[in-house]
Amino acid sequence: MILKIVLQGLTCLVALLIANLDYLWHDKRTLKFKKTRRYLYIALCLSLSVSIFVTIQDDQEKKREIEQLTSKLDGITNEFTGGDTYAYFMAVPNMGEGDPPTYPLTLWVKGKYPMRNVVAQIQTVYDDPAKQFQSMRNIPLGDGTLLPGLRGIHNNFRVPIGRHIITIWSRRGLLNQSLVLSMSNGDLQQIGDVFGDGKKLHEIGKPY
Repeated sequence: MILKIVLQGLTCLVALLIANLDYLWHDKRTLKFKKTRRYLYIALCLSLSVSIFVTIQDDQEKKREIEQLTSKLDGITNEFTGGDTYAYFMAVPNMGEGDPPTYPLTLWVKGKYPMRNVVAQIQTVYDDPAKQFQSMRNIPLGDGTLLPGLRGIHNNFRVPIGRHIITIWSRRGLLNQSLVLSMSNGDLQQIGDVFGDGKKLHEIGKPY
């Protein structure tokens, strides 16, 4: 900043000297006058060039500082909200019990940041609305803080074959998941989608 002020002041001073040289110099026909005027013009061009260069460098440095500060603020915000991290549930295929079988769930958390204050609810879709309403259950998620990666849900929490709707609330916002469990040749198949932020975030389309 100081260098920029000095260069601007020097540029103005040289420009003033050039403008008033005719009045300050009595004999304008001498070689010394011509050389002085030439040197002043060269000095003016150099000072202008250096001043422009310093100004550009200073502006770029300010932009870098702003970008770094913005990045840090975004990181702090994402640590608090979870950023674009999302979660979804899948059934564990080799742990079916009963007839018809029920399965425990695993939770997948995808992204860079942890999800906080997470609450999830599942319901099984039935033709009878009353039965579907009765199927609503909260999925146990401990203290509601979910780190990226894979984690199991308590083995006593199990879901049957059929179509399920899962709603996930957290600081990042609302996520909606569909999970369809079916049997094919004795093997569990599962498909589904995860929606959030007004778009599809994940597709479950293959066996676990």
